[in-house]
Amino acid sequence: MKDILLIVWYRFWQLVASLGLKMYFSSLQVNGLKNVPAKGPIILAVNHQNSFLDAIIVACVLNRKSYFLARGDVFRKKWAHTMLSSLGIMPIYRTRDGLGKVKDNTAIFNACSEILKENGAVMIFPEGNHYMRWSLRPLQRGIARIAFQSRESAEIPPIKIVPVGLQYEAHMTAASRILVQIGEPVDVEKYLAMENVDQRTKMDLLLHDLFNAMNPLILDIPEEGYESLVEKLKAVRGYFSNQVQQLQSDQGIISALLNSEPVEVNVRMDVKSRINYLVYPIIPVGWITHILPRLIISTLIRVKVKDPQFIAPLNFALGLLIYPANAIAWGVIITILSCLWVGILSSIVILLIGKLTLRYWH
Repeated sequence: MKDILLIVWYRFWQLVASLGLKMYFSSLQVNGLKNVPAKGPIILAVNHQNSFLDAIIVACVLNRKSYFLARGDVFRKKWAHTMLSSLGIMPIYRTRDGLGKVKDNTAIFNACSEILKENGAVMIFPEGNHYMRWSLRPLQRGIARIAFQSRESAEIPPIKIVPVGLQYEAHMTAASRILVQIGEPVDVEKYLAMENVDQRTKMDLLLHDLFNAMNPLILDIPEEGYESLVEKLKAVRGYFSNQVQQLQSDQGIISALLNSEPVEVNVRMDVKSRINYLVYPIIPVGWITHILPRLIISTLIRVKVKDPQFIAPLNFALGLLIYPANAIAWGVIITILSCLWVGILSSIVILLIGKLTLRYWH
């Protein structure tokens, strides 16, 4: 009974977060969902650019329930530990958390093995930490260690590692676009079956191939000269409504810039201009009805957030709570002034106007 309640709880928050993502992003496109095995143990290897927002996005686009690891320090408060654990989130500790806490990671790795043993899905960010840039950093051995350790038990079926790439149009800006690309699975058995090769080398070969599987899924700009390359990219890039085409175009431009090849200047198509005349009369209504929640969210972010990489996740989390509450409040006021059905309809319309206003504000 407890397991059923936990699944219902997970699916409820998955639905809530999915609706929130539709409001937060102007477009969320998924490519390659067929590459996620419908059954059997899998490890999702995801690039990490936007703190816990990365995990929320991947969890919402998958049909399978997934467990994932999060920074151990967010589990310090009892209520947070209870809430996160109920959603399948497990703490992973770093050296800065204390040597005693780092030792607890062994139990977490064992828990991951148990999940895989039950044909579950575990989400891991193999880069180790988040970094708000269009790049893919070297992968850490943790993901290979979990995969190899899990397969030491004969009871666990062959494990697949599914590469996932998150390509943000803008890391900190709401009403921007996000592309989720899922590549073909990497078979862990291939590396375990290698003869006359030590365990460390097997892990390195797995990480090498996994990196090459993840790299084409996102825009990977080298660290050296990063700012200059991004500036040049933005100056010449075109606009494609299909985000896969957008990514391919951007990858081609970066490749040309790195190889000192000529880059064709693309004229950016302003798709908003077609409907600006219809949208402009609505925007003032959106500003008026959403000025209070915007002030609350911006103030909380300014006061609470020290690391810019947490701006977007907190913006999303607060919006998930405050915007619906704002729409409900307006609905109550309108209900008092008119009737229930008008109030309910007004709440829905205000939410939609809020999304439209946010998109054109940015």
